[in-house]
Amino acid sequence: MKITIALLLLLGSCTLAAEFRPSERGITIVTERYEIVWRDGAAHEISTLLPRRQLLTLPDGGMSAAELPVGMGSFHGQAKEECMQNRILYGLDLEKEAPAYPAQFAPGESSRLTVEEIPNGRRLTYSGLGSDTSATLVQELTVEPATGELLMRQRARSENPGLFGISMTLLNLRPDIDFAVPYFGGQRFGGSMEGNQLVSYSWPQFWQAGLLVGELPEGGSFFLMSDDGELRPKYFKLYHTDARQGLSVQHSPEGPYDEVREIEVAPWRFNTFGGNWLEPAMRYRAWLTETYDLKPMTERPVTWFDQIALAYAAYPSITALETLAKKIDPKHILVIDLGWAEGFNRKAPLYTPRSKNYRESVDAAHALGVRLGVYTSMKLVDHHAHPLMMHEMGVTYFYDALNSDPPPPPAPVVEAPDRHFLAYIHPGSNRWIDFYSDVMVDLQNRYDLDLLYQDVSGGQRGSAGVIDGRGLHQGTVACDAAIQRKLPTTALGGEYWSEVMIAGGEVMGLQNMMSWFGEGHQERLARHAHPIQSAIFAPFSTYMTYKTPMRSGAKFHYDQNQIEAMGAIPTWKGAADERGGEADIVLSRAKLLAEGFRPHFPEAWAANVSGYLRHPDGRIIRYERDGLSSFCYEGEALRYARITGRSAWQGAEPVHIDGWHAYANGGPIGLDAESWYCLMPGASTAGRITVRELWEGTWITGSRESDTYTLITFGGAGDGELKGELVTDGTPAVRLVEPGQVLLAADASAPLTVVDEPLALDEWQKVIVAQGRVLQETEWHRPPTRWQLGEKTMMGYTVFPPLGGAGSEISIDSYVELPSSKALALRVHLGRLGGAGDGVHYVIRVNGREIWRQLSPGTERGWETAVIPLSEYAGKSVVLSLAVDNGPSGFSLSNDAAIWGEPMFVEEEPITEAPALD
Repeated sequence: MKITIALLLLLGSCTLAAEFRPSERGITIVTERYEIVWRDGAAHEISTLLPRRQLLTLPDGGMSAAELPVGMGSFHGQAKEECMQNRILYGLDLEKEAPAYPAQFAPGESSRLTVEEIPNGRRLTYSGLGSDTSATLVQELTVEPATGELLMRQRARSENPGLFGISMTLLNLRPDIDFAVPYFGGQRFGGSMEGNQLVSYSWPQFWQAGLLVGELPEGGSFFLMSDDGELRPKYFKLYHTDARQGLSVQHSPEGPYDEVREIEVAPWRFNTFGGNWLEPAMRYRAWLTETYDLKPMTERPVTWFDQIALAYAAYPSITALETLAKKIDPKHILVIDLGWAEGFNRKAPLYTPRSKNYRESVDAAHALGVRLGVYTSMKLVDHHAHPLMMHEMGVTYFYDALNSDPPPPPAPVVEAPDRHFLAYIHPGSNRWIDFYSDVMVDLQNRYDLDLLYQDVSGGQRGSAGVIDGRGLHQGTVACDAAIQRKLPTTALGGEYWSEVMIAGGEVMGLQNMMSWFGEGHQERLARHAHPIQSAIFAPFSTYMTYKTPMRSGAKFHYDQNQIEAMGAIPTWKGAADERGGEADIVLSRAKLLAEGFRPHFPEAWAANVSGYLRHPDGRIIRYERDGLSSFCYEGEALRYARITGRSAWQGAEPVHIDGWHAYANGGPIGLDAESWYCLMPGASTAGRITVRELWEGTWITGSRESDTYTLITFGGAGDGELKGELVTDGTPAVRLVEPGQVLLAADASAPLTVVDEPLALDEWQKVIVAQGRVLQETEWHRPPTRWQLGEKTMMGYTVFPPLGGAGSEISIDSYVELPSSKALALRVHLGRLGGAGDGVHYVIRVNGREIWRQLSPGTERGWETAVIPLSEYAGKSVVLSLAVDNGPSGFSLSNDAAIWGEPMFVEEEPITEAPALD
């Protein structure tokens, strides 16, 4: 490479904030905060001088620039689908596959470099980039005197069209550096990551790509920050192995790109700091505040919002709200009614409530003191409802021009759309902004709404071109601003908790983190939740999840791990009268916010603490993390805990688990290390039986209890002696049924049953069960009814499954003596009302153990007959359970009513075989 120094250092140049020294194929930058060796368009060696001199990079280097995108990106000669760096989300196992970037044109040894002096820095011009000899990359590296920050401005040109962005890279980073990143509410990457992998994310749908913070184990931090006030597309990549790490960030202008031969992207800033991650995070928050003129929530006209402590994601049933109002002052409750309007997509923007008396429901909620928000959307319209609107309003589709071809332009004629009926539109049009903001005013006038949730407002990558001088995200911000001008006391909410919604003045981000990706990634999100994004956003907005229900096993706890670190609003997602376990924790968090606790970010963080809350009087709540388990303390007093990976728990104070029957030394025993448990302060009220000792390798899997019997089921291997005590006035019989598995204590003999006689299920116990334990008794939604489904009419017992998925069920239980018959079976007719949805599972349990399960999709109205063999239990006294849980989604939909039709014991061979159990 040829190096030409165009301008010599002049006398007096020592007054500059930095020293720039020519180096091999680049330049070395030396300041009082850091030293950087810049070569071939990337930072190859970096040292921080704060709080003392430390290497950020490996002294022997070894990382090739080809391992991450560097320099100019161009579609010339490349298909968009081949451009891996422009996918919204992907990962690569580096042990199996090496990354490749065919669309990247980077400086190299064949490039010619010219270095020129400019105010406070140098301009590096690389001529000839890879195979594109006509391409030029210009990087202006300046040090800002006021902050000491290195600003990296970049532009590129080529004789060939298709330029889509410029990537800048930090190579050879130490493998022990951790990155605090604003991904899915805040995460820890880097040194905490497992395995050798390349991860790639785009902005803003999942990643707030304006900021990356690195922390060194010995103390000190650094950041890479976007200086982009126009909210343009960004991509981030982390290359992580046990030997080294690298970061690459890409800026792109708005599309289209097909004819682009010259581009300029927003600058990146780099700096080092003597403190932890909080110092650079606060620097970025200051930049956001100044750039978008942000006002704290407490200084906006929507003064009521700061009091919200509990979100209720449901239709505003007054009965349900009255029940919730007994748990917490209703002024702290916000109802988020996402399904309030007709049509799956709510026919935006023609919002017609499902209920003809919706205003009366809102007024009744307000009379209780409850606030109410509904679904709206500035970016989703229905093609069928509005075939002319896109053409008339001057809007077009928004799409990812970096990774897909544009759709056809909106047709000015009425015709069936040739794409999905949901049109994702670019909201930049002045006519659309005026129209849509007026629609919001009309909605507020008609229904007196408190919050308008703008679907996908904070989402998508933003490269769908410019309308009326605005890119996609600029259009979102302008549309938000127009609504706020017209409705200053109505709150706005959006998606993903991103800079786009923050810039638009939205006070709340809505999204469900656990609805994305597989269980492994969800666990990783929960394990490495970090408070960085909350530290940046908390003064301006808050966050709530709306999809994960209570009683959903691991997913509930994964969400809680994240929202604790974020200080987010807890969400009541279940029946209003829900109690025990997860419901107690949701309510506990809500009461903390109602008391006045708010997210807190002290300069020094104790080890294993994932989040703090602070009360105005100085009291501190801390969330300690041990693996996935989380403990909420005020001082040394435990407020609650969520634990997993343990077989027992002992603490300084008594704690209990709802519905638990095994305790020793003041804490629960017999826990399944693979399950989650909610610990609450206070001594246990175990019921009639307390198990004091179990044999090795055994745990409790579930329990049932009534006035006459107690059933406890066990898992694990081995056999041994149970030690316990009976907490009853009498002395019921205690016996093992199926040795080593079931303990059954009954005060009286089980009533005898007979064959060929319908069972009166309405006389049985009807309970809500989660993870094998009874939470509470529950009422029938409707009394036993004769149902005519198709050609058959019979007596049916209707059940609506609770939220929560497998392991969360409505169970109809009774302690009975089964008839003596070698061919004993239970015959039941499974009734469904038909319609959309993913169905329900019908489940039969004997002594708490599942013996039969069948998925009923329920798309067709009618009865299905099932005969379940019970011969091995004939003549025995057992607890028999007829249970229903949700379909695969774990959510109860409107058509998910399940009907048990005339169950009875029969003497006949089964007509369906029980599927193999997991």
